[in-house]
Amino acid sequence: MHVITGLGAGGAESMLTALSVAKVQSGAAPIVVSLTPGGPNMARLLDDGGVPVHQLGMTGLWSGLVGLVRLVGLIQRLAPDVV
Repeated sequence: MHVITGLGAGGAESMLTALSVAKVQSGAAPIVVSLTPGGPNMARLLDDGGVPVHQLGMTGLWSGLVGLVRLVGLIQRLAPDVV
């Protein structure tokens, strides 16, 4: 499971997208979690590449706390090998 602050059009986001899509093509099952909303282009590229994307929508204090609880729930539910 890859956790990233957002999926805007930056270098780290592009590398994560390329890495995750390549992992799918080699038979792995990566998961991407974006803490903040936005970045529709990268999210679309990941989705088109077969990578599940979870956007937690953390934009402020309250949504940050809710997002943290959702992140813990995702980790427990999906049980990834590595976060």
